Order: sequence, then structure tokens, then C-alpha cells
Amino acid sequence: MLVVRLARSARVRGPAPDPWIRRRDVARWTGPVVYGALARVEAADGKPVGYGLADPDAPIAVRLISTGPAAPSDDWLERRVAAAVARRARLGLGTDRTNVTGYREINGEGDGLPGLFVDRYGDDRVIAVRTAPMAALLPRIRAALANARPAAIAWLQRAGTAETVPVADDLPAAPPASLAWREGDLHLVVPRAAMQKTGGYLDQRENRRFVARLVGPGARMLDVGTHAGGFAVAAARAGAFVVATDASTAALDAARENARRNEVRHRVEFVRADMFTPMDDPRLAGPFDGIVADPPKMAAAGGRVRHVVAALASLARTLTDRLVPGGVLVLCSCSRNLTETHLDEAVARTGHPFHRIALLGPAPCHPTAPMHAGGTYLRVGVYQRGGDAADFPIT
Repeated sequence: MLVVRLARSARVRGPAPDPWIRRRDVARWTGPVVYGALARVEAADGKPVGYGLADPDAPIAVRLISTGPAAPSDDWLERRVAAAVARRARLGLGTDRTNVTGYREINGEGDGLPGLFVDRYGDDRVIAVRTAPMAALLPRIRAALANARPAAIAWLQRAGTAETVPVADDLPAAPPASLAWREGDLHLVVPRAAMQKTGGYLDQRENRRFVARLVGPGARMLDVGTHAGGFAVAAARAGAFVVATDASTAALDAARENARRNEVRHRVEFVRADMFTPMDDPRLAGPFDGIVADPPKMAAAGGRVRHVVAALASLARTLTDRLVPGGVLVLCSCSRNLTETHLDEAVARTGHPFHRIALLGPAPCHPTAPMHAGGTYLRVGVYQRGGDAADFPIT
């Protein structure tokens, strides 16, 4: 068994240590590196820290599977896959109780399966592996998923060191023609040309519902960065009139199709526009009762945070000028280096009074391991624009 001895500077103590051990924290490796086999992790004084999956070529050298002196059972992976799938069923996902067929089945460290992400789109599964150890474990992963809840594997995504490990030839490396799923009364489809992440943005499912209820019937909403139209179609189904924009023609085509499928095409107008340009099309001028802005990932590296906050502040200023007093601005970030404080700062720099009324995150099928800051990525700030008392007559 590989033994990983940590440097004295490594901080791994506590009841729930961060499951990521970075390469700079490793003092030495003793024994063969076998991808997929568990390694024993020891502190600098030789005391046991736990067991994990080692990936010496990656910046995160070990991802802990367990802590303490006892090794996990040989079937730890199968047990965790089954437990993750069962927890989603307990939430009603994939069942008639919720009629939700688009959800995350396995969310990496949040389910004790670091480097593995599995999303369901109806009867299809998309498997994403981000590390060499998880790529090596794919045969066991496939068998465990089939035993827990059978579904066709529509797509295997590999990134990072996972790309260096050979995998079975029968796993589809290219995305399917389309992926379809339901979110209650919404029926959504994303074609290959418009796919992002594993296809769609399943993490925003509950936020789409929240915003649709918040904006309400009869309101005018602007959806900036609509992708396949999730926020726009949900709001239109709730009775709002929506203008939806995206820089991608393929995304707009997908959004139009989703509006048609959900019988709200007459309530949604589509405009091709880049959110980081002046957006001077008159159809985007407003005023709007609600605005959603969901930009792409912007701060993969921590050193870019200040530049990204400035860009978000500029975007928020552009959008605030189109928002009525009392209206709602929804600002999203899928960059783990951007916190709610950064979202607040971007809104504060608009020069207009705002009140944060909610802070949202990913849907419950995207759990996070306690104390694992790196597992928190999606933050959605919901702000109501302030104004003078005269702006809010009580009738």
C-alpha cells in the first residue's frame, strides 16, 4: 500500500478536515502508486490521518476517503454509490412525487466520492470523472450505478489527469444529440450544440422556481445569459413576460425550443446579445421588474478575483439602469473563488441602493462535505432595488 507522509506545515487536524491534500503538503511517497487503490495518509509525526485516493501528478495530490486509523471496507465505493443514489430517491428525485428527472446523482466530495460526478437526464446518465484514480475505478462505478438504479450511459466526460487513464471503448466519449429532463411542470431539452457542463445547469433547478415565484405573474423580466432558457421559461410559465438574451445562437435556439415545448413562446422574446457589451438593443431597455444575470465561470484562478468583481460591477450597473425601484436583481456566480461578499460588492458599486433579500446555492442534489470550502461554487445573490418611499405607493 502507498503511504503518503505529510509535511509538518500541512493542516489536516480537526473533526472534519478538508478532504483535499495538496501536493505542496506532501513530504514523501513510500510504495507504488496504483490509481484507484487507497493510500494511507500519515501526519509528519507518523500518526494516521486517514485513507484517500492518490494522484501525485495533480495539484490536489490526495483526496481523502476517510479519516482516522481504520481503513475503509473493500466495498467502500459500491456502498457510497448506492447510498448517494438512495438519498436522491429519498428527496423524491426521479420519482412521481416530484416529477423531477434532471438531477445530480453523485456530487464528488459531497457524497464521499471525490472526482466523480454523475447527472441524470431522464433515462440517461452523464458520468464526469476529474481524476486519474476515479477513471481507474470506472468499471466498479458502472457496476455500482447499474445495481443501484439502472440507466443508459449517454456520455463519459474526462478532464484533468482522468484523461491519462485508458477506459472501456464502449463508453461514449462524445455528447448525445440531445438531453431531455423534467423539472416538475417544465420540460427542458438541450441539444448537443448548446450543451454546457454535463449538458444543462441542473444546479439552478430550485433557483429557477424561486425566481419565477418571486417575479410573479404579469411582471416583465430580463434573463441575461439564458442558455437553454431555464429561468426564462420558468418565469413565463408563472405568468411573466420575458426578454431572454445570450451571446450564443445555439443557446438561443435551444431556449426558443424550450419555450415552444412549454407553450410559452408568446411570452418570451429572444435577443442575441453579449452581457459584457453595452446591450443597446431597444428590446433590452426595460424597464423590468426582475433581471437575472448568469455569467459564465469567470474566476478559475484566485488572482483574477478583483478583475472579475470589477466586471460584475459594470454588468450590475448596466442592468440596474433597466430595473424599476423595488425590482429584483438576481446575480449568479459559478466560480468558487467568488463569495457572496464579492457579489455584494459588485452590487454596491452600482451607486444605487440595494437590499439583499436572499442568498441561494445549488439544488439539494449537490451536497457539500462539511469544512470543504472548495466544494462550494454556485452562489446566487437576490437583491431588491431600493428607492424613495414615493416609489412604493401602498394601495
